[in-house]
Amino acid sequence: MENMYKFKGEEGGDFSETIRIFNVSIALKPSSSAYIGLGKAYLYSYDFENAIASYKNAIELDENNAEAFTRLGWAYYWLNDADSALEYFEKSKVMAPNYYLNYLGIGRVHMVLLNDSIGAIPYFEEAVALNPYDPTNLGNLGDALFLSGQYIKSLEFFNKTIQLDPEAKSMYSDYYAYSGLALIQIGEFKKAIEPLNKMLKLKPGRKAEMFS
Repeated sequence: MENMYKFKGEEGGDFSETIRIFNVSIALKPSSSAYIGLGKAYLYSYDFENAIASYKNAIELDENNAEAFTRLGWAYYWLNDADSALEYFEKSKVMAPNYYLNYLGIGRVHMVLLNDSIGAIPYFEEAVALNPYDPTNLGNLGDALFLSGQYIKSLEFFNKTIQLDPEAKSMYSDYYAYSGLALIQIGEFKKAIEPLNKMLKLKPGRKAEMFS
């Protein structure tokens, strides 16, 4: 069901019509996939409480729907609820051990919510192993390595990310900035200029954050 509709909110659009369509569909014939679609629409609208309720309704209809558990984990992540996020990512991981978004989610919880970059690394490594051509996976692994002080190794993954996503369109897209900062950390000041200039060109609003 959810693949029938374009989620404009991924591009900054309005989800009200998508939410209405899914609610009509659910009223006519409730299904786990329709509730997941509704939950995505709420999530992309930053309505996390309704997203959580939708995903839980999906689980009530299909308790083995791993995607619903994964998306619940992400909803709780955005609410900064590390314990609940980990709970649902782990439950989904049992059902779908090869679903990379669970490992990416667990890694994000460790790195962002628990300030444990070292603990995040093996989860990002698993996400990369399962989906090696996703710039978000590669960029997050680079971030965790950078934050753990492994600057040279982080550059390997930032460079791979840049090759896959040169215009920095992926979800977590600070890899030009961190690539430049990693080069500075290892004394490669001249080489750092190019990625930092690229970051400022693509995301001029990041200048104050990176250099304040």
